[in-house]
Amino acid sequence: MARDFDGVDDIVTLGAGGVLNDMLPFTFCAWMAPDTVGESATGNIVAKHSGGGSATSGGWYLRTQNTVTVSFVRRYLSNNLIRNWSILTLTDGTYHHVGLTWNGSQSSTAATAMELYVNGVTALLTLTQTGRGAFQTDSAWTLALGNPVPTNASFDGRLAHVHLFRRQLSGNEIRALMFHPAMYAQGSVSAVNTVGLVGYWPLGGLGSPEPDLSGNQIPGVVTGAVYSAQEAPVNDTFVVAAPQMGYAS
Repeated sequence: MARDFDGVDDIVTLGAGGVLNDMLPFTFCAWMAPDTVGESATGNIVAKHSGGGSATSGGWYLRTQNTVTVSFVRRYLSNNLIRNWSILTLTDGTYHHVGLTWNGSQSSTAATAMELYVNGVTALLTLTQTGRGAFQTDSAWTLALGNPVPTNASFDGRLAHVHLFRRQLSGNEIRALMFHPAMYAQGSVSAVNTVGLVGYWPLGGLGSPEPDLSGNQIPGVVTGAVYSAQEAPVNDTFVVAAPQMGYAS
């Protein structure tokens, strides 16, 4: 089960304000299966920004940049912070698990404490650009999957099992979460797993709103992003129970 984004205007909006603002440190994890690099070669996997190019607008995003590159951008006043990694089979339509971690702060203009794990392994870093100028808050923008809110940088492919934390997960945690996403959800057998958990959206394609299984009640409003039966290679058992989806490991 997954959500299939069309590369045109599909989006799942998760909201703004409170715990979603200016997340540093943070970890974002998801299974993704891109078919192409997306709209204008900038398919946003996750975004919290205006959709425009102005540094003063603040915000950040993780995107597919070309057929072999995933890029993270965090906006500062004078110069964006950018980090790129290589995934050689990025747009082959098969699933890759990405885990982005950054143990940063609002004074961090260099991404020296940032890693991208692809299928549980540290990805090959190909570009680092240090941010310059004042930190620009992202509090004005909505957090979304598959697009920024203006829907002008659409992801093309499937997304599933999205986790967001306000802490930096270790590589071992990301590898465990990758195959057992239900271990990092409300009611997990280990409370340690949910420390700093902001949201868990399985993207099971059962309608809108998309349930948040973190217990924090941040449902996703779905526009497009239809159901896909192409399941990510996880090891959890899925149980459908109205009005929302439950999981058993």
